Amino acid sequence: MYFDSWTCEALENLPDYFKHILDEVAQINLYKMKENRKHFRKNDYGFEQAMVTYLAEKFIRNIRNLPNNLELGIAETLTKTKLESNKQPDFSLVKKDDGTVIEVMEVKTIIDNNFSWLREDVCKLRELDEVQNKFLLSINLYISRSAYTQTIKRLSKFMENDKNNSLSILCHGLLYRSRHGVQNFQLTYYYYLFKI
Repeated sequence: MYFDSWTCEALENLPDYFKHILDEVAQINLYKMKENRKHFRKNDYGFEQAMVTYLAEKFIRNIRNLPNNLELGIAETLTKTKLESNKQPDFSLVKKDDGTVIEVMEVKTIIDNNFSWLREDVCKLRELDEVQNKFLLSINLYISRSAYTQTIKRLSKFMENDKNNSLSILCHGLLYRSRHGVQNFQLTYYYYLFKI
């Protein structure tokens, strides 16, 4: 699991312990995946990702010093690409300054899936007077097909059981990619929209 370059830049001013929490879970995943997977259940990934979600959401609930450019900058980036069906984005409009750089492939995958609720949330986000109200975070991770399936199931159950959390989750289709010669691992994008 790793942060996109624009996310890393945007999170530079956040407390180290938040990044430390995510990094610890990432290291556990990498260890299981690369070094000693046979000693762990195949479905552990889903639970760990749910815990990342939970910890991050709790952190965002309590923070009051988010950089001003983070939420509004990302929202502006997504809005400028015009999330409309059957339209190719104009990548020349994507902002690449102020710590809001966004990968072209990432923008394209959002548009290709045309999630209407995301468009609506982005539009609302741009109209907010208080930048702390919402926060968009992108996390990319490598997982297997079975782990992906279990992640979706466990996250759904996690959301149902925690009625008080205000997290919306967008998970879209798998992008096939070989990593270190392992053909059955795929890159999956997760977009977490935190609503405080």
